[in-house]
Amino acid sequence: MQNFEFYSPTRVIFGENIVIDLGKITREFGNKALLVFGRNSIMKSGLYSQVISSLKDAGITVEEFSGVKPNPELSHARKGTEKAKMSSAEVIIAVGGGSVIDEAKAIAVGACYSGNLWDLYDRKAVIEKALPVIAVQTLPATSSETNLVSVITNTETNEKFGARSPLIAPKVAFLDPSLTYTLPQKYTAYASFDIMSHMLEGYFTSTDSFAPVQDGFVEGTVRAVMKSLAMVQKDARSKDGRAALMWAGALAWNGLANAGVEGAVIPNHMLEHPL
Repeated sequence: MQNFEFYSPTRVIFGENIVIDLGKITREFGNKALLVFGRNSIMKSGLYSQVISSLKDAGITVEEFSGVKPNPELSHARKGTEKAKMSSAEVIIAVGGGSVIDEAKAIAVGACYSGNLWDLYDRKAVIEKALPVIAVQTLPATSSETNLVSVITNTETNEKFGARSPLIAPKVAFLDPSLTYTLPQKYTAYASFDIMSHMLEGYFTSTDSFAPVQDGFVEGTVRAVMKSLAMVQKDARSKDGRAALMWAGALAWNGLANAGVEGAVIPNHMLEHPL
């Protein structure tokens, strides 16, 4: 095992019907929030009204920024950054899957940075400050709700890079399995395979000949995802199955599986655009 440092500063709140506490928790970080989300799914599910109600009841002033796409784009994140600055946002709230949370992190950094946002992703600049981020996960897959990474795509250069800093890790992650009960089965399957691919990349690329703790963690989690996915495919509202997938999604790529493992790499992002 190699020397390593593992740091996970995110407070996780796990359980059903926990969004009611979002406003109270948000107030700990500020009274002006920028709400970041995708398109219409949180409207259709009723989650949007729950989020707004909780924030309004807590006296939080809310500005909205929607339209985040899968594999969030730099150009859109820049628009979000400008909105955060114009609204004097004190906290960024992400409601959605990993793409929404990743872009929310980018906005949180951009709101505190006067230069080119992309500089923070292609290593020309270092993240020194960020607004606090709160994540409400609706599509467990990438661990963005618990990790220190934000991945953004620059469509002008066809590059997909990640920025990494403890400053962009969500301060709080709300993990409510019931929010995934209405998730279409195909997206549940996609997300489950995403969880497994994140874990197996490091598992198969590692050059470490002896990592029983990390290997056991990966193998056990992948088996749990496969079993839980089968449960959810039979019953979309399986409480145990949905809960297991939600928790596995939070752990898959938060750094724990590859901590201390030599040589583990993640080639998928590097291959995406060339392919």
